[in-house]
Amino acid sequence: MPESEMLKLLIAQGAGIVCYGILIYALVKLALHFGKPFIEAQRRQAQAMLEQALSMKTQAECLGVMKDSIQEFVLRDNNDHREILLNMQVIIREVAQLGAEVKTQGEAIKGIAEGAAQVKSDGRAAEAV
Repeated sequence: MPESEMLKLLIAQGAGIVCYGILIYALVKLALHFGKPFIEAQRRQAQAMLEQALSMKTQAECLGVMKDSIQEFVLRDNNDHREILLNMQVIIREVAQLGAEVKTQGEAIKGIAEGAAQVKSDGRAAEAV
């Protein structure tokens, strides 16, 4: 379509179509002018959110390792305490057995000492006669 026919068509449509054309042209220019910085800001925000998510993932992994380490330490510590308690029970049992042995040996020594005293007193009585 030649320009002259297009111009005649626009004139025939009236001033409204010209206003709409100018309005559409202005909106396109505004969108291009403000759209690029807006899209760039959105891209930077998305990049920052991605970095934050990666950082949080790294933190979560570190916390998982720390949790495992603490759990291992507590279990090892519990095992050490359990071993100490078992050793203390063995020592208490052995001390009780030693106490019983000392008591029986003390009674045996007391009996021997009484027997020796009896023999000694019988020996003095026999010498005196």
